[in-house]
Amino acid sequence: MRFVMVEPVKTDAGTTSVENMILWWCMVLAVIICISGCGDFFASKPTELESRAILSELSQVRESPHIDNPLPEMYRGPAKRVKVKDGVKLFY
Repeated sequence: MRFVMVEPVKTDAGTTSVENMILWWCMVLAVIICISGCGDFFASKPTELESRAILSELSQVRESPHIDNPLPEMYRGPAKRVKVKDGVKLFY
């Protein structure tokens, strides 16, 4: 059995048909990736709209006047100074 090396066919532009096929498939792959949804990753408008919707929902949260939950004394009292090795720490 004898193997024969086949020369690639040259086109008018001087490139081989194999090189053209590789280039063509790379371009097809790039188009498919862009169309498949990767373009939305960089879109600022949908992100901005979603951020505004979230902030709108958060602004609708209100304190209920029917819940009896008084503020603890430690938050209503005066500030406390505690001596530590490095000096004094102030706690509110």
